[in-house]
Amino acid sequence: MRLGTVARVRMLRLWAPGLVIWGLALAYVTPAGAGVELLDGCRWLRDGRPDLGIQCFETALAEDGECAVALAGRGVARLL
Repeated sequence: MRLGTVARVRMLRLWAPGLVIWGLALAYVTPAGAGVELLDGCRWLRDGRPDLGIQCFETALAEDGECAVALAGRGVARLL
């Protein structure tokens, strides 16, 4: 998958204090180590540290040093 490829993923897990949500989502493929910022302020990093209490987990689509990042809800991502 190339940078900027949009692909379907089966499951999305969002972490927030006391809340775990499973659902369907789209994934935006980014190079390893890149961050993606959602317009709602959720930020995802390769090391998985949450920002603002929300964490977008890496999906099984990662291959050849690429990371697939799940987009949550209304969030629209842009590469940092």
